[in-house]
Amino acid sequence: MISSTLLALATLLDVLICLQQERPGFENITAEPKHAYKARVAAVSFTEKLFKDHKYFHDFLRSQKASIRSATYSVLKSLIKNMPQAINDGNLKTVAGAILGAFNEKDPICHPSMWDVILLFCRKFPDSWSFLNIQKSILNPFWNFLRNGCFGSQQVSYPALVLFLDSVPPKSVEGDKFFLEFFKNLWVGRKISLSTDRLTFFQALQECFLWSFKNASRYKNFPFNSLAAF
Repeated sequence: MISSTLLALATLLDVLICLQQERPGFENITAEPKHAYKARVAAVSFTEKLFKDHKYFHDFLRSQKASIRSATYSVLKSLIKNMPQAINDGNLKTVAGAILGAFNEKDPICHPSMWDVILLFCRKFPDSWSFLNIQKSILNPFWNFLRNGCFGSQQVSYPALVLFLDSVPPKSVEGDKFFLEFFKNLWVGRKISLSTDRLTFFQALQECFLWSFKNASRYKNFPFNSLAAF
């Protein structure tokens, strides 16, 4: 029931707000039916209230049910896309901790929606990393995620890795340590991944290597020699 309600809310936000924003400005003013306007206002109001009452959806992300956690990631994605103003200086640290710390999620059912919200949040709020203890809150769970072969979601998670690298704010990590840890833990995870999806693993490894060398100039300390040896 809760997961269905959350998914319905995410869909409503996409339909009532996203589609409205795509219309030309003149049409927004003159042609929108009154019932559509009222529905949009009600959806926004309900989402804002739910967002605050449930501690920025932390309550749902702590659920024992994977379906509720997955639906919550979907709502967060819709909220970031359609109502970014709901995330502000007062709650950014809390929201960032919940989303960027999502690599603790071990159920592969949740990983598609988890990745969607992580990638979108990183693009929309790149400065959010500075609100957290990056090593403890983001990187340690991420390294563990890689070491464990993405907990069984290789086909979803491995293609997302290069997108995540492109979303990491360069000023938030030390290039040498970050990339060495990234490839080391990714390689450890191969022991699990090669038994289930060898091709996806090696494609991801290749993509991430190529991306790293192509974007080396973003980072102050990039480990050319170390990566070559690796």
